[in-house]
Amino acid sequence: MFYLTEVEEIYDNRTKLYFEEVLTSYSSKSYRSALVSLYSVTICDIIYKLKELSEDYDDESAEKILSEMEEEMSRKSDLSFWESKLIDLAYDRHKILNNETKAYMDTLKKFRNLSAHPSLNENYELYQPNKEITIALIKNILSEILIKSPILNNKIVDKLTDDLSENKDWLLASNENLNSYLLKKYFEKMDPSTIKYIFKTFWKFCYVSDDEKCLENIEINIATLKSLLKYKYEELIPYLESEDVLKQVGDSYIQKLNVCKLLFLFPKLYLLLEENLKREIDTFIDTNNDAKIFSYFKYKNKIEHLENLRNINMNFPKDKEINTIYDTYADEGLQDKLLDLFIEKFGNSENFDEANELFDKLVYPFLENYNFEQFERIMEKINTNSQIYNRRRNYRDNTKLASKIIERFGYDIDFQQYSNFKYDESVNQVDDNNIPF
Repeated sequence: MFYLTEVEEIYDNRTKLYFEEVLTSYSSKSYRSALVSLYSVTICDIIYKLKELSEDYDDESAEKILSEMEEEMSRKSDLSFWESKLIDLAYDRHKILNNETKAYMDTLKKFRNLSAHPSLNENYELYQPNKEITIALIKNILSEILIKSPILNNKIVDKLTDDLSENKDWLLASNENLNSYLLKKYFEKMDPSTIKYIFKTFWKFCYVSDDEKCLENIEINIATLKSLLKYKYEELIPYLESEDVLKQVGDSYIQKLNVCKLLFLFPKLYLLLEENLKREIDTFIDTNNDAKIFSYFKYKNKIEHLENLRNINMNFPKDKEINTIYDTYADEGLQDKLLDLFIEKFGNSENFDEANELFDKLVYPFLENYNFEQFERIMEKINTNSQIYNRRRNYRDNTKLASKIIERFGYDIDFQQYSNFKYDESVNQVDDNNIPF
């Protein structure tokens, strides 16, 4: 039987099932039957999509179209009237049909009428559509209507951004919640052209626009773009390679920094930046200490990046982003290399405030991750840097550190060799129930 691979992409499973009849008729050269069934399947598909817009997205316009259609169905004796009205309404109110697809439907309806009604020619023969017309209509209707999601139009951006703005508090509370919500409600229902459109639009929202609404929702918009890339990364790369999309970033410091954070997570994008933008980002990284930790995409690999960071001044981001950085390096088995850098930077603290900040960011959150040799180096750094051991907080921080070392590695540790490492020695007391052997 004749088959089209695009059939697997038909949006609604009911439509996909019904479409088999179209292909069966075409394969048997029953072209009249193929066009009649194609028309019926497409009318049903439009209804299914309007119902989804109404029920799942609270789309008042879609609900009104369905209501008017049902009214016509109950009132008119001519059953074809409501079909025509459905097509007109789905086009006039910008739901499902656009200029191109409306033209396809009008053409299909014309050939369906010729095929379904007793249309005789001068020789009293039934109208017989040819193979070329039939397959052209099948392919056009399939690719432009049946495989499309109901949310494929320019209103999807307004719908999505309004939804995100309204629900951003609970969505941002958990990446899992956000990713699951976006995937099930939007991304799974978008065809490739819509995915591309959303990416291009959200890039502008996140990294170019200074519109007040965009700035107000910048965190949820960036999280949405990252979620889109997470699920559609490989699908988007060919598009970005062929289209001039990544060519502009706004003038603000935070917009450029946010681009660096995105490139850290999705480094292939760096190679796809337009050359002028790439130079702009490179210059920004070279002159801004906040960006350097995210810039491994400029190097051959992550190890080369870490080696470079050892010898330059740099800043570390907030805790959540530090954890993301750690996870990214750990995914490649490079967590110890990163932790070595953390020790080096903490050990080189130049004042009390810096030591406090770096202990909170680089030492305490990773007490479960440092190995014993790294703990020894941390204590050595504390012992030899007065900007660390003379801090007011040093005793409390050291007690946390010593307690965790004992918990993880046992009691037989000579802390006394570090004369400036002061801590609450009560943590040394042996609890027979907790001896790790």
